[in-house]
Amino acid sequence: MLPTTHAIISWSISQPLQNRKDRIIITATSIIPDLDGLGVLFSIDFYSKYHHTIGHNLLFITLTSLVLSLFSKERKRVFLLSLISLHAHLLGDLLGSGTGWGIKYFLPFNEYYLEFAPPFHWELDSWQNLVITALLIIYVLRQGVKKERTIMEIFSLRLDQKIVQAIKKRLKCSAYPTMKG
Repeated sequence: MLPTTHAIISWSISQPLQNRKDRIIITATSIIPDLDGLGVLFSIDFYSKYHHTIGHNLLFITLTSLVLSLFSKERKRVFLLSLISLHAHLLGDLLGSGTGWGIKYFLPFNEYYLEFAPPFHWELDSWQNLVITALLIIYVLRQGVKKERTIMEIFSLRLDQKIVQAIKKRLKCSAYPTMKG
């Protein structure tokens, strides 16, 4: 699954949280498992061997959730939502990364390789990934109207508010009741 789709999924999972910093932490969890993909900068062999390995297992996501929750306001909720977000990342990769990109979920305790077979997985550039991303974008637009925030809040509140105003203007729903928070 594409990093942008992972990010929108994680941001969507973060929406019950009131604190923006906590939502940013949850959204950041979406890219952390794919940091092992930076191995492509060194060699294709390194990338092929370690991508979907180092950051795509239960031990890694549990430790990541624990560490990230230490920097949050709502530690228990952030820990739980981080676990959910990271499991969503793994599921997204199992479903939407194509053939040959399974995960070793129980690493380092077990080398079992988990991979879904068609039709329970599809290629990275598939229509399924496009539909999922499009539906998530619709959800982001809805949040822009209802809660007056979009995923752009992770970068800049000012930019986010400009986008929210543009969404409301475009959808002609400035009088729509909001639940800012």
